[in-house]
Amino acid sequence: MLNKLKIRFLIFALVLSFICPYAYAKQAAIMGKTVGIKLYTDGICVTGIGEFLNSAHISVSPAKDADIRAGDIIRSVDGQNVSSPEDMQNIIGEKPVTITLIRGQQQIQTTVTPVLSEDNTYKIGLWLRDSCAGIGTLTCIDPDTDLYYALGHAITDIDTGNIMTVNRGSIQNCNIFEIAKSRIGSPGSLSADFCYPVLGDIKENKSFGISGHFDHEYGSSPVMEIASSNEIKDGDACILTDVIDQTVKPYSVRIRRVSDTGEKNLIVEICDDNLKCYTGGIVQGMSGAPIIQNNKLIGAITHVFVNNPKCGYGIMAEKFLN
Repeated sequence: MLNKLKIRFLIFALVLSFICPYAYAKQAAIMGKTVGIKLYTDGICVTGIGEFLNSAHISVSPAKDADIRAGDIIRSVDGQNVSSPEDMQNIIGEKPVTITLIRGQQQIQTTVTPVLSEDNTYKIGLWLRDSCAGIGTLTCIDPDTDLYYALGHAITDIDTGNIMTVNRGSIQNCNIFEIAKSRIGSPGSLSADFCYPVLGDIKENKSFGISGHFDHEYGSSPVMEIASSNEIKDGDACILTDVIDQTVKPYSVRIRRVSDTGEKNLIVEICDDNLKCYTGGIVQGMSGAPIIQNNKLIGAITHVFVNNPKCGYGIMAEKFLN
């Protein structure tokens, strides 16, 4: 009878661990380091549809006629996989081409007939993007898997607002050389030079941020437990960032609101006078800065309030680690 009870208890514990992943303590190495981010898309993102003058000086748009739209992801042209605008340029000629693209959850094929332009080249009238680069903050690393989490929000295309799909990418060291302070109506920003070493790859770009495998040493970083959502309270906390002197330090903040809905779970107010003097509050590039309360990781900074840059949103750690 006792053995059966033990077996039943073990099965219940295993089921509970899957249903409630935070029923048991989980830890992470806390970072707060500013990093350079490079991301290359899986396919080519259509950022806009353009018109041009053909050889008869008439405005045309073959891509529009073929119902290609901004936000579409082009995967192949005439059966050849493409990953850059140059790949497209090498295929496009005077003959019609079949383009395979992704729109939302659908795969679509359409035929486009290039047109000879006034500069004597064949065009279809697309604005394209295959990569982006920027600055963000490394939040934490799972010491069991060496997976890192950064940014706290997705990398989106600046023109379409769509989350950029990942083909490959990397995070790497960077040197901050200028801070443009945030002011009411004008979010500030960090300017930095990318430098070696490369710290890790990018495997995912989702609403909670980016993640991938961390390939560098992080042994001196503090390891903390992850707070569950019901442990997070309004009140004193701190963030970790290296925007001043490129040394990761804690700066006092206050949690003004806690919500379990969506990804904008926390309203965070910068209280530290030294940080406010240097940055004016939250600046672009601080996205991903870890938020600590009661010696636990509770979340990461994600957005700045344009009309009050001393405040911004944060996402719960439970969200991006789950």
